[in-house]
Amino acid sequence: MHRLKILGWGLIVSAIVTGSLTVAVMRVVSLNQPAPPTQTQEDFSVLRSHLQAKNWQAADAETRRILDPWIHQQGDFLSPPAPTNIPPTVLQSLDRLWVEASNGQFGFSVQQRIWAEVRSQHPTDSAAAVKAFGDRVGWTRTQNQPDPTFIAHDWLIETELNSSPEAPVGHFPWVGVDWQRISAMMSAQSCGSCTIDAMYVQGERFNQYIPTLFDWVGTALSESEPISR
Repeated sequence: MHRLKILGWGLIVSAIVTGSLTVAVMRVVSLNQPAPPTQTQEDFSVLRSHLQAKNWQAADAETRRILDPWIHQQGDFLSPPAPTNIPPTVLQSLDRLWVEASNGQFGFSVQQRIWAEVRSQHPTDSAAAVKAFGDRVGWTRTQNQPDPTFIAHDWLIETELNSSPEAPVGHFPWVGVDWQRISAMMSAQSCGSCTIDAMYVQGERFNQYIPTLFDWVGTALSESEPISR
């Protein structure tokens, strides 16, 4: 523990000198983050409970908790997300739980079909496909929705998601970063790039993540499916 504290403060001191405090703080935080699970089967009992209660917001947060160790290794959500690290069996089990609980309204397979449709409409423009996808599943802001954060712009933040029965098809699971993390980043002291980093997480990250994620979802769901626990 003492070595961890020394290493952490060493990174922060170094960052103050070099002007890269945001990255240093992320690295210190990541030292306490769990490594990606070594088994491809997870305990989905908490998720199943939320889904059975139709608590979509809590189920969404639990789904991200399960997937984050693979997507954001060592807790680093400023680096490009890596959805191809997610074992196919995990995606298959999560998808089945979401689809069954929502009667086909939510789930990765539902989203993947929508992605395939918008990608075929924008075969040479990935950014346009991502925007069209966000519009379809209700993750983007309409003209009548002001941005309460001044950094979110086109994409809704976690607290703005629609957990009602009228939510658009494919609205969950969400692929963004929870607002608590973004808010903590923006409130860090002596950080010259925090706003820029937050704008990346709430903007360009979607353009990077969505195409890779749903290409992988299409591959993962095509394999033999397991029985979820």
